[in-house]
Amino acid sequence: MEKRKVAYIVHAERPLNGILETQVFKLYNAFADVNKGFDVTIYLFAHPLIYFQLFKDYKKLKLKMSTSKIKLKIIPLILIPERWEAYSVFLTKISFYTNILCYLIVGKAKFDFIICRSYVASFNMCKVKEVFSLKSNIIFDPRSVFPLERKSFDFFKTDELYEFWIKREYFICSIANNIIYISSGMKDYFISLNNEFENKLVYLPLSFDNNIDCSKNEIYKSEEQIILLYVGSMNVGMHNNDVNHYLKRCKQLIDYNSKIKFVFVLPKVTEEIKSLFLKDFTFQDKIEFYEGKTEVINWLKKAHFGIYFLKEALDSHTRYGVKSVEYLCNGLPIIYDSGAGGIGEVVKENKCGINISDSSLIRDLNPTLFDKKLISKWAVKEHSIETNIQRLQAIFK
Repeated sequence: MEKRKVAYIVHAERPLNGILETQVFKLYNAFADVNKGFDVTIYLFAHPLIYFQLFKDYKKLKLKMSTSKIKLKIIPLILIPERWEAYSVFLTKISFYTNILCYLIVGKAKFDFIICRSYVASFNMCKVKEVFSLKSNIIFDPRSVFPLERKSFDFFKTDELYEFWIKREYFICSIANNIIYISSGMKDYFISLNNEFENKLVYLPLSFDNNIDCSKNEIYKSEEQIILLYVGSMNVGMHNNDVNHYLKRCKQLIDYNSKIKFVFVLPKVTEEIKSLFLKDFTFQDKIEFYEGKTEVINWLKKAHFGIYFLKEALDSHTRYGVKSVEYLCNGLPIIYDSGAGGIGEVVKENKCGINISDSSLIRDLNPTLFDKKLISKWAVKEHSIETNIQRLQAIFK
């Protein structure tokens, strides 16, 4: 019996990106391992200069993927870097080169299903489908609402560019056979564009790395301290994971409850980020910094709560970040703010966290209010690779 062919297209992302590893490589490798009747190929499109700059990373990825159940093809032929193509009306209008490239490399391979990660990759393949009457099912995997996200934080310098991407978004949704959503807010957003899009929507939330054993959590035992954990990258002044926004929220929490202590586990702890916290007397004995994956696993087992704060934006209601999934799957209830968006609804529905605006609950914060095993059990079932394999099977039926 001939195998059904699936392609997954990634446009201009770093090869050793942690999110790509967990949400793409691990998931689709596990899918191919279970479903022998499918042949899965992942295409990484890259700009030649970026490819040579990151050549060692691409080489590491190739070696790592050489024993996997899926094929990896790296295409270092993009002429225009995405950071230019996405933010220039002129450059986006001459993207026909990439369209032809996608047709010659992917379109002519006659895949049954082509999943496109992000708006740029999706536009290119939808254009190929329209122009060349491609029979492949195109699946739009946005992961976030790009036009709203970028407009919120002034990445689009003109209204013309924003309107340009809104039109492209509608075109993608019109041509694609399916649209993946990760939160109820994202689902509502796409339906608001056109009620007919509802029939195209399929649910595929973020995947959790099942190799982490969250059944052996060793809670930090102290009646004097309540440990609030932050895991992930952090930056200064950017729209997501902004240290200044966390600084503001953390001060608010300490004002509510003096027992609170923060643990930040970052990929790399910089003096700039440490100094922003430690120069404030409020945090002198209230915060510790660590780095590395070992410390992530260590503190996910020990902490009482995870914290997830984002600036409010036009796309807030659609958000459902990887960080929140990691907390919940490890049994950590989440303390979040209004900018965290879609995760707020999930937390309310499943009683697995607290909104920072609820000052009375923060003042009387008690880790025993939440059953970490129940939180973990629900979240792992919802976000496990096994569950998402079943969802993919339904999409590829």
